[in-house]
Amino acid sequence: MESENPYVDFRGSMEEMVESHGLKDWECLEALLGWYLRVNGKRNHGFIVEAFVDLLMSLASDKSNGSDSITRYSSAASCFSASSPSCSLKGGNGIHEEDDGDDVLGKR
Repeated sequence: MESENPYVDFRGSMEEMVESHGLKDWECLEALLGWYLRVNGKRNHGFIVEAFVDLLMSLASDKSNGSDSITRYSSAASCFSASSPSCSLKGGNGIHEEDDGDDVLGKR
């Protein structure tokens, strides 16, 4: 799927994943980044990293402003890393890796 603005699409997708899975610790967020990089083609990696850094800045800003919104994020990346017990998938989430790795969005 092609996008007119991959950065915006990745940023929105990552934010949805963090919110829906309650991700907040670094281990989980790092796993989330790794998952996006694995399932998307190299031509999208710059957009993914930029969106991820922006997401981290937003989360840090929320936390430094004393916002409770940061507590909504528990461990998004943990839901995507089989290597971490705290970040393992619970049940199916409909995420499947594609062989071509050229998807623009992180969700299917």
